[in-house]
Amino acid sequence: PTGVVVADLDDAGPTPPVIIAAGSFRRGGRNLDVRGIGEFVAGEWRPGSTDTPAFWSQARVIASGLWDADGAGPLLPQLVVTSSSFFGAPEVTRRVGTQLQFLASLNANEFLAWDSDGTGPEPTDLFMSVDAASLTGEVWRYRTSAQRLGGVFDKYVSALTTWDPDAEGPQPERLFVGGAFTTNS
Repeated sequence: PTGVVVADLDDAGPTPPVIIAAGSFRRGGRNLDVRGIGEFVAGEWRPGSTDTPAFWSQARVIASGLWDADGAGPLLPQLVVTSSSFFGAPEVTRRVGTQLQFLASLNANEFLAWDSDGTGPEPTDLFMSVDAASLTGEVWRYRTSAQRLGGVFDKYVSALTTWDPDAEGPQPERLFVGGAFTTNS
C-alpha cells in the first residue's frame, strides 16, 4: 500500500473504525477485487468503493488521506486519493459514501486537512503537495476548487504539517512544507 488510514465512517455510530489501504494492488484477501482501495472490517477485506472504475485494474493509488471538510460539523471524514493509470493524468478524488467524486487533475503525493482560521468561520481545507512538471513541486488548497498557493518550488514537496509557534498564544498556527527544494519562485 502507498497509504493506510484509520477512519470512523459512522462517527458515533455502532460500527467500529476501519482500516483503509490504498495502493497499486488489485486484489484483497480471498482474491477479492478491490482495485486499489480496500477496507479491513471485522477481519475481512472488502472493496473500498462500489464505483471504482474498471480501468483501475491497471491504475495505482499514489497517495491517500482523510479530509473532514466541515471539521466538527455533521459531515464525516472522507477518504481522499490520488490515482493514475496508463490511460490518463493523475486525479485527486474523494469518497462520498461509497462513490468516488473527482476533485482535481493533480499529482498530489501528500494530503493535510487543516482549518487555517481555527475556530473562525472558514471550513477545513484540503492541502496537497503536488509533483509538477520538470520535477518541480507545488502546494495546492482545495475548498470548493483547487488553487495553487504561492509560487513553484525548484524540486519536489513531499511533506506538509502545521505548527503553532506559541501554542495557546495569539499567533496563529502555520503551514510548513518539506522536500528537496531550495527555492520558491
